[in-house]
Amino acid sequence: MIQTAFEAEQEYIDTRLRDVDPAVFEKWKHQLPATLAKRANYFMTEFSRVNEALEAYRQGDIEKLGAVMFASGLSSTQEWESGCPEMIALYNIMTETSGIYGGRFSGAGFKGCCRTISDPSKRESILSSVSQRYLEQFPELKGQYSAHVCKTADGARKIG
Repeated sequence: MIQTAFEAEQEYIDTRLRDVDPAVFEKWKHQLPATLAKRANYFMTEFSRVNEALEAYRQGDIEKLGAVMFASGLSSTQEWESGCPEMIALYNIMTETSGIYGGRFSGAGFKGCCRTISDPSKRESILSSVSQRYLEQFPELKGQYSAHVCKTADGARKIG
């Protein structure tokens, strides 16, 4: 079958990054403009992080699952350039807080939230430490945010 120029152009127009083989992307990503290459790299590597997270979850390896979540959050801020200063600060605080295994943004482009996987026995110290450190950086936000602890077995629900 002979492909017309119009058909070839339509094929090109309809191509999505999700359709690109990761090996092909790796081979040619250096040809992309820097910002586009960063965004595409985030997209391509997020798939492997999802698979790593699923495997860690299946194995019950909460520390590995948390590390993958943190890696996803870091890639989101550095390669996708998502988040606002308040959310990036909260993410950074989470990475340095004892008892938090992992975390990342959710809806951060719209001043959304951060979520974590954490040690339930350290709940109060985590909430206190994160709140204190966050308000040191953003005192004007006192009383304008909230933290919720959920037990995720059989679905997420608020406790306490």
